[in-house]
Amino acid sequence: MAYVIDVQGFKSHENKFIFKEVALISLTEKVPSVYLFKPPHAFMRHSPTNRASVRWLENNYHRLKWSRGDIDYSELDITLLRALRDAQSVYVKGADKVQWLRKYSSEIIDLETVGCPALNKLRRLPASAHHSLIIDAECAVSNVLALKEWINDVLLTKQVPIERDGDIPDSWCIHNR
Repeated sequence: MAYVIDVQGFKSHENKFIFKEVALISLTEKVPSVYLFKPPHAFMRHSPTNRASVRWLENNYHRLKWSRGDIDYSELDITLLRALRDAQSVYVKGADKVQWLRKYSSEIIDLETVGCPALNKLRRLPASAHHSLIIDAECAVSNVLALKEWINDVLLTKQVPIERDGDIPDSWCIHNR
């Protein structure tokens, strides 16, 4: 089975990625699975610079609160290994995400290497509720739904165009009104 996965999170003071939100969906399903992880340690363990970065992400980017989560962080590995146990391929967007997810699947495809447009160019639904109901939040759920649509409509039908100066077909894009 093929999956699309996206992650949102934070960087630790050691510059390691801390998973916060993970969304994944099979290319044949309509509803994604979403996992929201509790923090692996207390907020005050971050350096002052890193605390400022966490606050900026909470307030301006993905709007996920450091202190919130449903699943203990110690369950991250087993949760993702179970979720991807039957994955024959896993699609992600971005080299960093390929590296972060490598230990959960050996068949990871970076959509940036096959012509996928930038996420802000794809049609996306409003962010999910745990993003404080802010429409402009970066949301793993919105991302996997948009990427799944692009994969099914374009990549798997071999209609991948050569991108020229950001010229993306209208059918893949958000229309600015």
